[in-house]
Amino acid sequence: QSYVLILPEFDNLRSSLGLSYLGIKNAQADIQIQGNCSLRTGAFMKGGLLHIFGNTKDQTGYAMTGGKIIVEGNTENGLGTKNDGGHMYVKGNTGEHLGEKMQRGRIDIDGTIESFGRDIRNSKQEIYQRGILITDWTIRKQHGIEL
Repeated sequence: QSYVLILPEFDNLRSSLGLSYLGIKNAQADIQIQGNCSLRTGAFMKGGLLHIFGNTKDQTGYAMTGGKIIVEGNTENGLGTKNDGGHMYVKGNTGEHLGEKMQRGRIDIDGTIESFGRDIRNSKQEIYQRGILITDWTIRKQHGIEL
């Protein structure tokens, strides 16, 4: 199943028409969203694809266990919080607390990372910045990247 959602522009997405939690618990659908998304987009995803042509607010991909989220813009704080599987790809920048309490899964960031979350030293998760595996201590040291 494939869906396309075209979202209207809002000044304050946190309080706009309940647009938080888009794609919640998605298990198999491919959803394309054109516009900015609010809180916890893709929360608890189990599978499928969420492709966002815009920016997302806090905790995109919260507690997802599978599937893939692609953000063509920027994300705010808490990307991948409690992530336990799945793959997130952000073409832009991320805010604070990246990968907070992340257990497994993969996050790829093309832009900048403001700060990392707590408890992301587990060897089962992968966070890449511009193609460099930055959750690998040896590689981070070689490239001068600090958490």
